[in-house]
Amino acid sequence: MSHETLRVLDAIIDEVAEKLRDRILSFRHLSLSEIAETVERIVCSEWGKIRPITELVEIGEECSTRVRSVEEYLGFLRSELKRVADRLVDLAMEALAKHVETLPDGVYARLSWLIVSFSSRVSHRIMKLLKLIEGRPEIAPLAEFLTILVSIRAVAFYRIVARMASSEVAKVLDAFEAFAAAVEVEEDTIIERLERGVYVLV
Repeated sequence: MSHETLRVLDAIIDEVAEKLRDRILSFRHLSLSEIAETVERIVCSEWGKIRPITELVEIGEECSTRVRSVEEYLGFLRSELKRVADRLVDLAMEALAKHVETLPDGVYARLSWLIVSFSSRVSHRIMKLLKLIEGRPEIAPLAEFLTILVSIRAVAFYRIVARMASSEVAKVLDAFEAFAAAVEVEEDTIIERLERGVYVLV
């Protein structure tokens, strides 16, 4: 991934993290559709600087792309989704490690359970999307976009946890748990709709 593309991705995650932090602390949900709007706005404003992560994709004009070989791209996408699922777990553990020596044992155990559970469930949902792509290649673009949104929200959450002082984390665990529960409901519902052939994100 090029430096400019990484910079754009980092800007997206930072903006989502800022919005997400406010929503979490006020027990309000930040939906995937709202994240999609942020992604589209930032990506399209920086379109001329973005480079594809594989030569199988050509960058067009006005936020458009074209896949050179659908069959080859599906193979790439399968391996990429597996890599993303594993990387999200790694990032979760890195965020958790920031507080291992600074939180009381009981509070750390609660945070650890939350982060480990959340990351494993997000990874599991991405693997379910992978299975959907393998069974129905026609939904690959939607499933890929959904994976991007799910991943951005997860990484934004881990960024919040990593940057937050341990003393503050101890005070907002209820809000973190409410966030995780709302995410699970939304993402499971969308995947279930895809499994039934309802190809919408909301």
